[in-house]
Parts: sequence; C-alpha cells; structure tokens
Amino acid sequence: PTGVVLPRLVGSGSQTRDVHRMQHAAAFHLLRHGRTKERPDYVKRGTDIIQFWVDHSFRSESHRLPSSWYAGGWGDNWELDKNKSFLRNVAEGTYDILRAYELESKYGTAHPDWLAYGQRFGDWLLESQSEDGSWNNRYSLEGSPVLDPGPAPSGTLFPVPLLLKLHGLTGKQAYLDS
Repeated sequence: PTGVVLPRLVGSGSQTRDVHRMQHAAAFHLLRHGRTKERPDYVKRGTDIIQFWVDHSFRSESHRLPSSWYAGGWGDNWELDKNKSFLRNVAEGTYDILRAYELESKYGTAHPDWLAYGQRFGDWLLESQSEDGSWNNRYSLEGSPVLDPGPAPSGTLFPVPLLLKLHGLTGKQAYLDS
C-alpha cells in the first residue's frame, strides 16, 4: 500500500482513507506484524502512518470530522472534494486507529492521542445520529449533512464497529446504546 511509505513522502503523493488504499488497516497490520515478528521497522512505519492522520486530519478546531484525503503536493494538500467527508472512509479508518491503539496498549506503548482521536469522532457520531438511528453518507467537515445528490442515510452501518470498539475501550454506555 502507498501508505507504507507515507512518512517519508508527505508532500509528494496522494494519500487517502478510501477503500482502495486502506492506509489505517495497513498501518495496523504493520504494527501487528512488527510486534509479533519483532520487526521495529514495521512498528515504526505503522506508528508513523497512524500518527500522521491523528496529527493532521482534523485540520481545524471547528472541524467535527477529519479529512479523509491527502493530496500530497497538489492544491492545498487536503480533500479532493473540498470540505466533505464520506462517513464510511472516516468510520473505517478511525476503527483501525482504535485497533492499533488497543494493540499498542497490550505491548505497553501508550498512545492516548489515538484514543482521543477516536473519541472525538465517536462523540460526534452520538450527536449527529438521526432520530431513526441512521447517519448520512457524506458530511461537511463541520459536521453538517451533505445532501448532494440528496439525503442518503446509506452510511448507517459503518459506524457500528467503531462505536462498539469505543465502548469496549472506554466503557462509555452511550457508544453501545446508539
């Protein structure tokens, strides 16, 4: 995956959370393999990929959602589709960040900022869930539904594993109840 070399290439290539590149999942597997096979170089690469997204994808304090696409040297470097995030990309990527947090915790390496990142997004999910229990497919980075091509509550299933993981890590009942 292109994300394996992300820490060395920031500014020179396109990086995305999308289902094709799966950077967060690749980072988790690098960490897991690095830990089980005693490969510190894999642990460092996996850590660097996760840390890049944790440190940079919430581009503003006002952003309720993280960006899901890094454009490298093109334009302002973030977002192919300005100020919009697909719920699936963010939910699946954040889930893998929490998996990495859990794995690293088992090896005695604390990354409280990884958990805080997951909680920031998880808390937004709790606040933005529709009365019928659904979520839209796309949102602005400020957290408002993007209704083009129209209201699409098709993103509903993607937050579920993330919310279950957050409940398991934090014990916060609201994550389970949603």
